[in-house]
Amino acid sequence: MTSHPLHGHVQHTAHGARSVAEHAAAVADLLQHFSAADRTETLPLSLALGRGLAHHVAAPLSLPPFANSQMDGYAVRSGDIPDGGAHLRIVPPVPAGSSPQPLAPGTAAPIMTGAMIPAGADAVVPIERAVPDRFLAPGDSNATVQLPATAPGTFVRTAGSDIAAGERALSGGTCLGPAQLGLLAALGIPEVTVHKAATVLLVTTGDEVVDPGQELAPGKIYDSNGTLLEAAMKQAGLTVHRTGISTDDPAGLLEPAARRKPTR
Repeated sequence: MTSHPLHGHVQHTAHGARSVAEHAAAVADLLQHFSAADRTETLPLSLALGRGLAHHVAAPLSLPPFANSQMDGYAVRSGDIPDGGAHLRIVPPVPAGSSPQPLAPGTAAPIMTGAMIPAGADAVVPIERAVPDRFLAPGDSNATVQLPATAPGTFVRTAGSDIAAGERALSGGTCLGPAQLGLLAALGIPEVTVHKAATVLLVTTGDEVVDPGQELAPGKIYDSNGTLLEAAMKQAGLTVHRTGISTDDPAGLLEPAARRKPTR
């Protein structure tokens, strides 16, 4: 039982068949047309799943674009805390999405995960390591927190630590899956140039094969390859036209291809 997802002129050797190498060369020749410059289109990210990226994409900005906290805790100047720890005065918190004021020496700023590190701060102490190990209610200008010593850079994601502006984010030819599309979105890219989806004619062959749901007569089996290949090709971003089951007669196999040729 086989399935025939390709079309074109079949070249046979003198004995009516062709070698594996000849078939591989024929397939490669067929596929080269799909990467032609005139077979691209620009799509919003929501429609680009499974498509092949037409060109390299460079990062237009750094990720993260600013130094930010990896934890809920306190942004501190590590030099303010000796080995035995210290009590620091608590200043207004730094919520995610805000642009904080510089951190004054001898203070600690409550900070949320993902929030921008204030200028002057170089480390974050997780809230679990603070005493008390909870954020205090705002409004007490004399409130303090006891924090342990921490090394510079602790729980800080530096700007560009994932990817720096100008670096290649994705290479041309990359198949765009959820992770790749998420990266493009994180870079602020709303649309992408991709290769147009190929249209494939899928024909299952075999005198012994019947469609699922039909009565299974003696000597017959259900067609599984057709469903498997159709799902795999759709998942890969192809447009699939499925014609049903053909007999093992070569003339019968060519009939559906003649009736409906896929477009390149």
